[in-house]
Amino acid sequence: MQQRVKQTFSGNSGQESDLYQDEKQIIGSIIHYQISTRGHVTNKTITLRLIEMLETADNAEQQHMLRNALELIVGQSAESVRS
Repeated sequence: MQQRVKQTFSGNSGQESDLYQDEKQIIGSIIHYQISTRGHVTNKTITLRLIEMLETADNAEQQHMLRNALELIVGQSAESVRS
């Protein structure tokens, strides 16, 4: 799972990588927490945590970053199902 998440963020250009820097940090924090508390992580747990965070976010900038992170994870999940 971690490898797939890393692949999501390893774009061909440095600009794309920089574009999602905040989102990568959010997802990385979720992954770290899930592994340290449960020993494993899935796209489902990341998705649910992002939705939970989105529901409680109180400013537009934070909501935007969380939506982008959610789109990255959901998009990665859809791509892995198609493969």
